[in-house]
Amino acid sequence: MMFLDNKYTKWYYKIIEYRKLNVYDGYTERHHIIPRCMNGNDDLDNLVDLSAREHFVCHLLLRKMTTGNNKRKMTIALGAMMMQSQHERYVCSSYMYEKYRSIFAVEQSELMKDNWNNLSFKEERIAKYRELWNDVSYRKKRTDRMKELWNNPQLKKKRIEGFKKSLADPIKNEKLHNRLRKQNRKLWNDPNYRELRSIKQKEWANNTRVCEVCLNEVKNGIYSMKHGKHCKLKNKSSLENFFS
Repeated sequence: MMFLDNKYTKWYYKIIEYRKLNVYDGYTERHHIIPRCMNGNDDLDNLVDLSAREHFVCHLLLRKMTTGNNKRKMTIALGAMMMQSQHERYVCSSYMYEKYRSIFAVEQSELMKDNWNNLSFKEERIAKYRELWNDVSYRKKRTDRMKELWNNPQLKKKRIEGFKKSLADPIKNEKLHNRLRKQNRKLWNDPNYRELRSIKQKEWANNTRVCEVCLNEVKNGIYSMKHGKHCKLKNKSSLENFFS
């Protein structure tokens, strides 16, 4: 059975039957009696015009009329309607908004996990992302956006704290390291990537910088080993101060 046999189902069909017999004089929204995500079609028998309030109430009821994956879908649909409340289509109390938005977040997360475990969905999304990243304008837009976000100290602090929290959890830490190892292994198996990294490393090693201790200009590769905190002049001056 598609819907549970409970009072919410009875209320739902009462609204549908009433509105089919009595056309609402005002702003209406088209509603699928059996939702499309539950294999509902676009036939006239499955459509009814409801007021915005009735439409919202029906989606509240649909969540209580279903179980399992269908309930998850109805929760996500309800959350999407609440996100559209900025257009003044639906107005709900702060309590109701908080309650269903928190449920929506959990259900959306679970749905995405299930989707990513589906190989065909995964390949389709990866292909789509690759196509987007091949667009230079899109890549520049995303990069500029990320730079703008990271310049926000509050967001930066929040992201760093979340990363530290993940590292503190041994299970998440192991998953993170495994994912990074897998990504690095895949990258290093690509000869083009290895060649590019080698060129960049040589460029960095041949670039010069000034040692703040002896004031000599040296290559980066030598600086990290023999200058800076390892500079002989620094060690010599510290010994002279010790014996003076």
